[in-house]
Amino acid sequence: MPLGKRFQFQRVAFDVLAGPAVAMMGFSVSDTVMAPAGAAPPRQEIVRESTAGPVPRLLVGARLGFSPRSVLRTFIGVDGEVGPARSAATIDSNVPELPIWTLGLALGATVGTE
Repeated sequence: MPLGKRFQFQRVAFDVLAGPAVAMMGFSVSDTVMAPAGAAPPRQEIVRESTAGPVPRLLVGARLGFSPRSVLRTFIGVDGEVGPARSAATIDSNVPELPIWTLGLALGATVGTE
């Protein structure tokens, strides 16, 4: 459950938030059957690969809204998240890693009543 706070000024509103998040890296499992080349009796080897599951993250953000009492409200925001590169349960070193942190910029507008 994210926590947030709004700071209301006359012509702008400044919102900040922080809370837990989860990045999903998938749950697929694949089996590959390999036969080594040149083996006298063809021998099959099964390689099991799996992707990492959910990875915990911390989400943080800030948004500056203009004309907060207007029907059309424009805003600019910055969002970011931090967390481990892999799930703690991942033992396969071939599983791709998430970036340790990300940062994003948002520009937009909201339409609605107060």
